[in-house]
Amino acid sequence: VLLCVGDGCRCAVSPAAISDHLRRKHKVQLELRKQVDRYVEGFPFTYDYSTVSLPRDGSAPQPVVEVVDGFQCKHCQQSPYKTQDRSNARKHGNKVHNKKRAADEDLLDSVKLQSWFKGGKERYWVVDDSQQPVQP
Repeated sequence: VLLCVGDGCRCAVSPAAISDHLRRKHKVQLELRKQVDRYVEGFPFTYDYSTVSLPRDGSAPQPVVEVVDGFQCKHCQQSPYKTQDRSNARKHGNKVHNKKRAADEDLLDSVKLQSWFKGGKERYWVVDDSQQPVQP
């Protein structure tokens, strides 16, 4: 996964979008963006926020990527719902599991989360922040 570490980004950028990201977010000049484009042409993976592989839940944090406080649904079986927003977690419980007026502790686990992408494109995994970050 290509990670942008410029000016507080600390998130993934899809190979197809990196040049535009560098232009819009960091005002990188054209010549440098062309060099990055040439480098990325040899990158063996294609992905975007919806297709990138996620580390497994409970793994050590990924370096660079911010660890945030979040919530995980206690009632989802296969792929538990995860979010940073308590209100969204409660709406999920009400809608999907018909858990109206349930106490937070009966509905949610407080967890530490990471996501490769930001800006409404988050797909979270749970991290165990007591473990050392994964070495690149």
